[in-house]
Amino acid sequence: MRSPITVALLALSACWHATDAPPDPPAPIARQGRRVPTGPLALEVLVSTPHIAMATRERVEVGLRATNLTHAPFDPGLHSCELLVNGEPSVDFRAAVGNGSFEPEWTWLPAGQSVAMTRPLGDLLFDHPGPYTLVLRLGSASSNAVQVRVDP
Repeated sequence: MRSPITVALLALSACWHATDAPPDPPAPIARQGRRVPTGPLALEVLVSTPHIAMATRERVEVGLRATNLTHAPFDPGLHSCELLVNGEPSVDFRAAVGNGSFEPEWTWLPAGQSVAMTRPLGDLLFDHPGPYTLVLRLGSASSNAVQVRVDP
């Protein structure tokens, strides 16, 4: 008579085939039902113009582009992306990436592909004249800083 552990192992080995192997490393990991990135993700701040007048700032689009630098698709977790405005996280940007409709790639980004979004956030992010530094942050990944100047 076989033990319950032996029977379970035999059942598992009968279900697994070489074609069931995970994709090329780094493969996504399931954590509490959600896939999280295990590999490099390139982030880029998108701004429709780096030189803004206070009177027209409501038309300024701000957003992000994320590129999967791995050989496997994964959920990049973009709903958790933060925009730092002069070093402070923007609540308005967080609401913009956490709400609305997005392309399917927003939650399952194919290998080597990019996904982008912009929203008219100029009047919310730039509340006074002066220089602004924008940086995206997602986990340990961050973008290069983008400089924006708002004139009176």
